[in-house]
Amino acid sequence: MKETNFFKNNFIYIIMIIAIIAGSIVVGMKGFRYSLENSNHKRFEIILESPYDEKEMKDIVKSVIKDNHIVRTSSLFGTTVAIDAKDFSDEEINSLFNKINEKYGTDYSMKTLQLSKIIEEYELSDIANMEDKEINEKIKQIKEKYNLDFTKEELSDTSKIKADITNIVGIDIMDTINKFMIPVITAVAIIIIYISLRGMKYDKLLLIKLLLKLVITEAFLVAVIAIVRLPLNNIIITGLTVIGFAELVIFNVKSEKMIENKNLEE
Repeated sequence: MKETNFFKNNFIYIIMIIAIIAGSIVVGMKGFRYSLENSNHKRFEIILESPYDEKEMKDIVKSVIKDNHIVRTSSLFGTTVAIDAKDFSDEEINSLFNKINEKYGTDYSMKTLQLSKIIEEYELSDIANMEDKEINEKIKQIKEKYNLDFTKEELSDTSKIKADITNIVGIDIMDTINKFMIPVITAVAIIIIYISLRGMKYDKLLLIKLLLKLVITEAFLVAVIAIVRLPLNNIIITGLTVIGFAELVIFNVKSEKMIENKNLEE
């Protein structure tokens, strides 16, 4: 009977501990999953001839790129679209160019995307002062490597650089945590000390109960995030912090009621 009551009274905590163990295993094997902004990814920027409708552009990108992505305007005049995604396949790039050409009357292709990279790779920024023989040799090398046909005029006209893909280093989530770690820990410590000083006269184990409840709750939430592969971002970190403070407030309310009842009994 006592064993039945133990499991009945502590069922939630047993489930939470099991989840924490499972979450620890997931983190050990796979680590956390981070949001696109907080992980290394690529940015595909395309310069259009005129301002575009952002909703229309998002619909175009959504029809081509099925994985998680972000579309935003990245220029003051609204003529450049920036698309962030984990990666872009050649098929996605060509399909995106085709749909943009159809919608906005442009003439973009894989040559448009590779132009900037090729000029840098083959040191063609000073092509006007190069010998024709050297230029032709480089054009041949470009053809062999990229299977793209360029003319001297195309390689000379840097105004044709209308698209580029760059590697973006994700925002380190630990940097975000460290920014408010000290004030949060300080605030939590002050609240815990206050609750302990108020209630330990009536319950010697109050501090241990408080710390266990806080640690288990936060560890459980982090474990659930890891198990369901929810992407970690600033919003989730802030949410975990808010929940932690809410736990302290609720515990303090219960502690004050306990103190009040003890005083009445005396």
